[in-house]
Amino acid sequence: FETRLQLHGPNKLPEKKESKLLKFLGFMWNPLSWAMEVAAIISIALLDYADFLIIVALLFLNAAIGYYEESNAANAVDALMKSLAPEAKVKRDGKWVSVPAEQLVPGDIILVRLGDVIPADVKLLGDKDTEPCLIDQAALTGESLPAKKHVGDVAYSGSIFRSGEYEACVYATGEGTFFGKAAQLIGETESSGHLQQVMVAIGATCLITIAVWVIIELAVQFGVYNHQCHGGQGG
Repeated sequence: FETRLQLHGPNKLPEKKESKLLKFLGFMWNPLSWAMEVAAIISIALLDYADFLIIVALLFLNAAIGYYEESNAANAVDALMKSLAPEAKVKRDGKWVSVPAEQLVPGDIILVRLGDVIPADVKLLGDKDTEPCLIDQAALTGESLPAKKHVGDVAYSGSIFRSGEYEACVYATGEGTFFGKAAQLIGETESSGHLQQVMVAIGATCLITIAVWVIIELAVQFGVYNHQCHGGQGG
């Protein structure tokens, strides 16, 4: 057991700690926010306090929307993690004992009964006469009805056993489970909501438009009218 635990690690997902403040401020680092920040600086430089306050309020509103959308996805994963089984009944040295679920390792034989939350990815054990069981995996796959499973089928960590009693062999734990891989993908994907994508596109368009008009204005001033500076005065 100890060797397998060192090899595979504990049956739990790593907890990532990040500053909520830094996460919030991160939503102020995009093309739309840059345009708004430049506008706010110009407004305060011109002592236009009303416009400055409006722009700053919109800047914070934009960041709050992005933060709220991303937090909803993170909270859904956290809620599912909290629903994972805290303990499991496992056969060790020929005896059934209850252990913390994080101590399960691949190769362990566990016992699952009606109402149990399956603590790791397992393969159901039995013989050809063993009745199929029902497993509720709606939280993982979105299926509205419990799935019928037979001997040799797999059951995922976080799903709920809905009928009978089965022995099962653990084959994946922690980040190697179906749920663990899904949570890892969510954590690694820096996705943004549809509204955020639209606002970023608008910001990028504004910046590009401003840059183009500045170039045109400079070309007109110094090209068409051939403006030059002589002795500190415009020509």
